[in-house]
Amino acid sequence: MRYSQYNYAENEKIYWENSNNFYEIPKVNLKKHYDLIIVGSGYTALSTAYHLDKNKSVLIVDKSSIGYGGSSRNGGFCCLGGTKLSYKEIENKYGSNDLIDFFNIQKNAINLVRSILDEQLPSDEIGEILYYYNESELLNDVHEYEVYKNKLNLEFDVFSKNQLIQNQLNLNGVQGAIKMNYGFGINPKNLVSKLIKKILNNQNVDFLENSDVKLIKKKDDGFEITINNQSIRAQKCLLATNGYLNSKKPLSSVYNNLMPALSNILVTEPIDNNQFSNWKTFVPCADNIPLLHYFRLLKDNRIMFGGRGGHSYQDTQTYKKILLNDFRKIFPEFKNSNVEYFWRGLVGVTNERIAHIGVDEGIFYGYGYNGNGVSLATYFGKLLSQLLDEKIKIDNLPNCLTSKPKAMIFPELKRFYLFLVYQYYKFRA
Repeated sequence: MRYSQYNYAENEKIYWENSNNFYEIPKVNLKKHYDLIIVGSGYTALSTAYHLDKNKSVLIVDKSSIGYGGSSRNGGFCCLGGTKLSYKEIENKYGSNDLIDFFNIQKNAINLVRSILDEQLPSDEIGEILYYYNESELLNDVHEYEVYKNKLNLEFDVFSKNQLIQNQLNLNGVQGAIKMNYGFGINPKNLVSKLIKKILNNQNVDFLENSDVKLIKKKDDGFEITINNQSIRAQKCLLATNGYLNSKKPLSSVYNNLMPALSNILVTEPIDNNQFSNWKTFVPCADNIPLLHYFRLLKDNRIMFGGRGGHSYQDTQTYKKILLNDFRKIFPEFKNSNVEYFWRGLVGVTNERIAHIGVDEGIFYGYGYNGNGVSLATYFGKLLSQLLDEKIKIDNLPNCLTSKPKAMIFPELKRFYLFLVYQYYKFRA
């Protein structure tokens, strides 16, 4: 069945790659023992290694090239994220203190990325705009934000249809929008590159590419980790593969809780300024449909347009056509613009629809950013470094992030579930 199969990732050319964010991973002679082995090499892994005390020996190992997965393939939305739960749902399930703490973590995460990149942005590029096609859904969300405005010190603006038109923010078919005044757009490969180059200054960190972690086995004095056909010992271990985890063997509790979901992205050719009439903004944007679209105007006047959907890497051209058709419906004025880039990647969705950080069977983990993890994954890396360095304890973090991951029913069928979900939303559309 096609929906039950995922390739690791497609090796398509990605727009974000350029000569400024190129890095070369040095070949090293592996040690027999490390203080820490990190499985995965995205934002969570790299940020952990960067923030750790520098006296620790660390090995970062990846099934593909270092930094190759979702961290280099995403849309570059450095915004509030890490959950699909509303403020009310978080408060009802975990309490007001957890809601406040988690919201502050999200804001701190954005600031952490900004400090790592060391980039200054004009005020008109700050924030994230969410578009609504249904006015009642817009009003419901506005009401919730008003309820939590004082409790969270929430900063947002509401745009009517007429205000969207007046501010050159209008899209075909939308009824209004909410702009959250947090976050900004980045080149995600730049963040990967910055972290790797900072880490390479630390001679205690080794990288191992194109190597498969077959088994993580707990020992009295740490872990024995089988990489390819070689066994390496480590005092501590961190699993940071997010949506690319495809086996129970490293840690079944994470695998059983995690749904890998496909996301597709296209980037147009540069568009002439004269063609922009209804919409033009560098603020990252999305819509509120279940299988959302997300889009940005890039500095060279290209439009990046992404969307959830697809349950098989076998149908690449099919989903490219679907995404292009959606792009032309939302942006009819750009229907004749050529697409110069298209790629796909996996995001990690948890059973509880909120990210998880913690330790199980002695293995540390951070994952499940629910499709918006640029900032939170980076911040989780910092938190994990503090946990590994024993500067903080799990109890210091909000329970909504540290509660035990709940397994799906028959997790072996997770990709079939994804197929059913996509068929359901396709039927509703």
